Amino acid sequence: MEGETGLSQESGVMATEHITFSKGTDLQEFYRNCNLFVTGGTGFIGKILIEKLLRSCPGIHKIYMIIRPKRSKSPEERKEELIKCSVFDVLKATNPDFHQKLVMVPGDISLPKLGLSPSDYEMLTQQVNIILHLAATVKFDEKINIAVPMNIGGTKEIIDLGRACVNLKSIVYLSTAYSNCNRKDIEECFYDTPLKDDGVINFLATVDEAVMEAIKPK
Repeated sequence: MEGETGLSQESGVMATEHITFSKGTDLQEFYRNCNLFVTGGTGFIGKILIEKLLRSCPGIHKIYMIIRPKRSKSPEERKEELIKCSVFDVLKATNPDFHQKLVMVPGDISLPKLGLSPSDYEMLTQQVNIILHLAATVKFDEKINIAVPMNIGGTKEIIDLGRACVNLKSIVYLSTAYSNCNRKDIEECFYDTPLKDDGVINFLATVDEAVMEAIKPK
């Protein structure tokens, strides 16, 4: 009996150690078995983020990336182009099949419904658990009729997509909007904006490009 008890206790210790070893960090567990939707994934920060997630959180199931369609290149060709970047060299060496978790979805964040096909939009609402919104134009002299649909309209569309997702855990939004550089003293809080998003979008729809350029800060 002692031997059996000792074996049972030892097995229990071994099992506990195995569970402890296999369990990841809180962040790894948060992402485990999740499907992610990423905008801006082909940009500088986007590539680094995707590489870090795939390397540090191997439990991620899929990463869906929205990309603008190009006549000369298919989504798969765009993916091959992306993973040729040297930032993925470590992943290629340690996990050569990592690219199988990347799924390219044609779209455009400046368009209604993110420019996605109805079937892709529906698929994302059923599959996506976490949205990481990085896409934006960051040119300080960008034309208003380009910046607003992308930076404001695109973010609004992302929120609408998130509301439609049936198993959403989180939306993460990366933006310089939080820097509030127009203020001398910046508190850790959300500031009210002088104009609402719909108001800006609707206003720009009623004026021509010359007026837009005239009202743009110099």
